[in-house]
Amino acid sequence: METSPESQRLDCGIIASGRRRERGEKRNETAQGDEIPTKYHLVAGMGPFIDCIRTIYDWHITELVILILTKLYDFNLGSVTESSLWRSTDYGTTYEKLNDKVGLKTVLSYLYVNPTNKRKIMLLSDPEMESSLLISSDEGATYQKYRLTFYIQSLLFHPKQEDWVLAYSLDQKLYSSMDFGRRWQLVHERITPNRFYW
Repeated sequence: METSPESQRLDCGIIASGRRRERGEKRNETAQGDEIPTKYHLVAGMGPFIDCIRTIYDWHITELVILILTKLYDFNLGSVTESSLWRSTDYGTTYEKLNDKVGLKTVLSYLYVNPTNKRKIMLLSDPEMESSLLISSDEGATYQKYRLTFYIQSLLFHPKQEDWVLAYSLDQKLYSSMDFGRRWQLVHERITPNRFYW
């Protein structure tokens, strides 16, 4: 099946809560009462200059669970300085912030959902900070963290085998995993971007 690795990732243009709340409409809140972002970008900072923007970057919805990954971009530093992972189990009425479950200092880059088993989730850390992969088998309720010896640029899941994954690295190498990212094997070097398939 010729599917681009990019098709497995949900980017900023498609978001679950991407509209303004109507007058009288109930707020989306966390269990602590913090409001969840309801626009593409949330501006933080006062005065004439914008210090940073939090972007709803990736999201995932199953029948009941919603996962949202947001990132805080600092214009002064020119990079993402933090991320937050939010999870709802009641169709988005309330959200729980999961940063303590993935590591308080871990900056997340991408959220991937296994297309053949939606309970299996992969989170990639920001390659500028560290190279690690976080894996969940229970729709994002818990995570296991695995350090990587390479930096993942994109992932491609097998269309039928739920534990088989291809990873394309920043140095143009292709890796495969048969156990949903827990162990990786180098398949080939000098691969053209987006030109690998199952």
